[in-house]
Amino acid sequence: MSVLQDSPAWVSGLIIVLSVFSSILVVSIFSVQAKSECDISGVWNHSAKPAELLIDLNKSEITVYSHDNNKKALGLVVLKALKPTSNATLWTAQDV
Repeated sequence: MSVLQDSPAWVSGLIIVLSVFSSILVVSIFSVQAKSECDISGVWNHSAKPAELLIDLNKSEITVYSHDNNKKALGLVVLKALKPTSNATLWTAQDV
């Protein structure tokens, strides 16, 4: 005989609830981990200019953080509506 057969019904119900809850928790943890793996926020070097770009996922935009050749460009939004694509490692944006 198993322990569950000798236990009150509420114990079996509790075990089922805890089992479902732990499954939900595992899925949630993996979702947060996947999102954090795709976090590209921060300051990035421009590939062709002496400039740095600030990627802000909270605002969904990319702005000029520094630019050695054009100080007036500081703070300029260069891309907006930044979002991940269906492939979690790729991003799309709208030209400004």
